[in-house]
Amino acid sequence: MSVIGSELKLLSSEENVCYVSLEVDSIQVGSRRRDINSDTVRNLAESISGVGLLNPITVDTEHNLIAGYHRLEAVKLLGWDRIDARIISVDSLLAELAEIDENLIRKELHYIDRGNQLLRRKEIYEELYPETRAGVAGGKASGATRGTNETDSFVQLPSFTEDVSRKTGVSRRTVEQDVQIAKKLAPEVQKLVKQHDMTKRDAVKLSRHEPCEQVAVVEAMLSNETSKANKKYLESDSKPHVSRNTGNNEWYTPAKYIKAVRAVMGEIELDPASNGIANQVVRANTHYTKDSDGLTKDWCGKVFMNPPYSSDLITLFCKKLVKHFECGDILEAIVLVNKT
Repeated sequence: MSVIGSELKLLSSEENVCYVSLEVDSIQVGSRRRDINSDTVRNLAESISGVGLLNPITVDTEHNLIAGYHRLEAVKLLGWDRIDARIISVDSLLAELAEIDENLIRKELHYIDRGNQLLRRKEIYEELYPETRAGVAGGKASGATRGTNETDSFVQLPSFTEDVSRKTGVSRRTVEQDVQIAKKLAPEVQKLVKQHDMTKRDAVKLSRHEPCEQVAVVEAMLSNETSKANKKYLESDSKPHVSRNTGNNEWYTPAKYIKAVRAVMGEIELDPASNGIANQVVRANTHYTKDSDGLTKDWCGKVFMNPPYSSDLITLFCKKLVKHFECGDILEAIVLVNKT
């Protein structure tokens, strides 16, 4: 491994990758890189000054910069002498790119798996050819070594999406949707989508929701008891669900209401009428489910409750909450109930 005018301090390593601390002056920046944005550099410098460099720059074995131009300029602005870097072999990236292309040709790939392959391919492609990233006019890249001054000749390189479309024969729109699904869906949601063989159309809809809401939306889509009106609500999030007097006992509280609850109480220590899926949004310290039966438990602390909406159960849950509040067990409580 080459050391260009500096002592190389090894931080850690993995297959084909080393994490090191390099002298800033040893990093070689090619003249064909896109122009930096001075505002972005200043903002990054402020962030790095406060929390440190969370994402190392990427260089090749000759210390030619592959990714992280703005981060490099930001640490220069701060006056740093050294910077954490990830050293990779360009040959290893090209080999991984070829392996992914071979996998993408396989017709039996599930669209979730294909999307994850494409997402990784996008990362590699744009590391190798940073000029092809969105916002770089023309997608120009050097026809020789990346990030060096070895040649003045240019070739026109396609964008990632166009390159994949040409090599696999699928439309650019399909590539974009697959990447969107892989990038936006939480890992546990991807598993649910595959497990229940959900359509790609539904997966695209799911990808438009915040990650903390996605599991609840999947559960609602799959529930045979959920009416079309309820599904429409979950997908649009246009009205508070308490206005829909269905009597359904399996409602999931939208994240925006939980955010408001936390703004008032600071934390949610107990949700006595919940389940594992709903609590991924509520994030209560303790929650009781239908099986553990919150009505048989002691309630205390700061309580959020979205009780079952059948008239008998909602009465029992509300009476129990009032009882524990009057006894001083419950310090604060917010209850989401049907206004009717």
